[in-house]
Amino acid sequence: PPEEPALAFEVELLEVDFVADVTGDGTVLKRVMSPGEGTETPRSPWITLVDYTLTKEGGKAKIKRTDVEMRIGEGLDLPVPGIDSAVATMTKGERAIVTLKHTKKVRRGDEAEGGPPRWETTTYYCDIVLRTWYVESEVTDDGRVVKKVTKEAHEMEMDMPSDLDLVSFHFRLWAEPEPLALDGGVGGADVVVIGGGGG
Repeated sequence: PPEEPALAFEVELLEVDFVADVTGDGTVLKRVMSPGEGTETPRSPWITLVDYTLTKEGGKAKIKRTDVEMRIGEGLDLPVPGIDSAVATMTKGERAIVTLKHTKKVRRGDEAEGGPPRWETTTYYCDIVLRTWYVESEVTDDGRVVKKVTKEAHEMEMDMPSDLDLVSFHFRLWAEPEPLALDGGVGGADVVVIGGGGG
């Protein structure tokens, strides 16, 4: 019999679409759209700064927010629980699409008569960008002075100012109801004396 002709195929891998199961139960799925910088990710209780657009399945409702502060591990005040879990896996500058499946109990009239509860699952899609993060710490014991580190110094730059050292810096100051300067007055200054007393 005649030999059958051999067939050759040329295959090129164009893209790998990887979806990560963040929580392990399928309720928070993340697909990276644009990778971020490096490999470091925010940790609890760091505060992240994100932009996001949240859409309910079917496009019936949409929430768009920018410059949102989101504390890792404290997602109770978010529109949909689980967003902060996805952010905790993101690198700085990363953009991702997060699928959130939120299940809640729906009240039924027959529950008072011993009927079974009814549960409803809604799917949301969150297009989110992790812009940056910072660490927050209390400078004073009374919690009135809180420091947010947005950029850490290198090891060779870690010398701390001593008493009576003159330091120069740039800062933005805002508060409610009125801003207070670092010396306790209203307004601001760009030169202060650390630990200076009277005299």
